[in-house]
Amino acid sequence: MQKIFYVLLITIVCSLLIWTLSRNAVWSNEISLWMDVIKKSPQKERAYLGLGNALMKKGSLVTAINMLNEAIKINPFYKEAYKSRGTSYLLLGEKEAAENDFRIYESLKRQKANGSALPDNL
Repeated sequence: MQKIFYVLLITIVCSLLIWTLSRNAVWSNEISLWMDVIKKSPQKERAYLGLGNALMKKGSLVTAINMLNEAIKINPFYKEAYKSRGTSYLLLGEKEAAENDFRIYESLKRQKANGSALPDNL
């Protein structure tokens, strides 16, 4: 009986160790973390924003913009995604696209502050 207990205990400990090591790989950097979040929750705009911001920090601006586009596709009123995408465009030297996103960001920010209904034309 005692031998079965120890075998079971060792099996549980080994399983938890393997699980911990696999989770450590996910948490090793921001990009892998946000990719894991997207894999588990593909309809969460915040996950795409997080990945977009992480990619922007690494200098992968085009890929960052693609991720931010996904966030905006999921939620067209997600002001933070417009702000981050505008920043990415600005870093790419695309001033007109950046200005457009910053205008949308400011509009959404004002409307939220005023408590007014969000526009249909975004």
